[in-house]
Amino acid sequence: MAQLRLRPRHDTAANWASVNPLLRIGEFAEETDTGQCKVGDGVNLYNDLPYVGGVGGGGGHTIEDEGTPLTQRTNLDFQGAAVTVTDGGAGPDSTIVTVTGGEGSTGPTGPTGVTGVTGVTGDPGATGDVGATGDIGPTGVTGVTGVTGDPGATGDQGQEGVTGATGPDGVTGVTGVTGVTGVTGADGLPAGLQYKYSTDTANSDPGAAFFKFDTTTFSAITTFRISANDNYANALSGLLSTWAQSSSPIKETLLIIKESDPTVLLSFDILGNMVDHGAWNSYDAAFVEEGTNPFTNGDVCRITYSRTGEVGVTGDTGPTGVTGDAGTTGATGAAGVTGVTGVTGAVGATGPTGVQGVTGVTGVTGVTGAGVTGVTGVTGVTGVTGVTGAGVTGVTGVTGVTGVTGVGVTGVTGVTGTQGVTGVTGVTGVTGVTGATGSTNYPTDFKFA
Repeated sequence: MAQLRLRPRHDTAANWASVNPLLRIGEFAEETDTGQCKVGDGVNLYNDLPYVGGVGGGGGHTIEDEGTPLTQRTNLDFQGAAVTVTDGGAGPDSTIVTVTGGEGSTGPTGPTGVTGVTGVTGDPGATGDVGATGDIGPTGVTGVTGVTGDPGATGDQGQEGVTGATGPDGVTGVTGVTGVTGVTGADGLPAGLQYKYSTDTANSDPGAAFFKFDTTTFSAITTFRISANDNYANALSGLLSTWAQSSSPIKETLLIIKESDPTVLLSFDILGNMVDHGAWNSYDAAFVEEGTNPFTNGDVCRITYSRTGEVGVTGDTGPTGVTGDAGTTGATGAAGVTGVTGVTGAVGATGPTGVQGVTGVTGVTGVTGAGVTGVTGVTGVTGVTGVTGAGVTGVTGVTGVTGVTGVGVTGVTGVTGTQGVTGVTGVTGVTGVTGATGSTNYPTDFKFA
């Protein structure tokens, strides 16, 4: 029979529950007022540990495994045997645990004992043999870098490298998927002002939201009349007054289309002369075009308008055009009818003879130069016209002789020489090799001036 002498911790059940300590593995705790014991597992706090065994008489306790191996709760390998706990009599805190089962398994290895005192040093032994040569030690620390030398001279420029061949074009990416077509929006309202047509042609108010003309034959209209309020009761007198403000002869072009049938339409020009009658306006108008079908009284229509631009500033006068070639001489007209011979008048007195005109100077003969045309001789001075006699026309003076035109043969034009052949462009010299870049580190003793 194996016996263990334990020294458990004692306290009341209330104090144990209040402090709720963590018991070490295999540590016993006894409640002095209930006589019950718990064994620590090093994990659960006191209040979470189960009691072991039941309460005995006279301070004696019997610990049973209650069907569960105690090793799962105390790490003592009792292998399910019954354990009896009795007062050991070795002191107030001594408890004897008697194991009535077979021999328990070997407990865990105890802690290493205290190292004993070092013994006396023995006499030195004989010198051993020389050991083998050790491994090569680690490389020493790298020395300080020496002072950098002066920068070297810049080398000749290297030859320009040959341009690399152009790489092939990259593969064209795949065309993205076409997005889904959006939903078609709702139709908007038709463009233009909404009015109604009236077949009345009197020079009077067409009525709210109506328009009319001075005739129902649209190709003959000369006057257009329209209410100052449209079919939505919008007051448009300010807008309507702008239809006659352009400085152009045609102030505005209007297009009227029946809202329910686009084949019923009319286009005409506003020519001005607007008269504002307060509730309605009238304008001078001129027909432009009409559709294939006629309007009927009360048709709901849309009126769109386009203003004519202002008259532009007169541009600068352009340069005089080149004078045209002389026209072909017209055919000689038919001879007129010979008039009646008049009565021969009385012979007038013979006037004095006019002074003979001076003979023109003969032009200088042109020098036969090398291709230069001789100068044309000066035309002789025209003789002075004789003085008109009293009633009798004097004899016209003799015209001076025209000077002789110099002959002057034109020289032969020299032959144009053949243009010389353009010389071949010289080959571009090869660029020198780029020299190595000099160091940018200055010596430690280098100073700038």
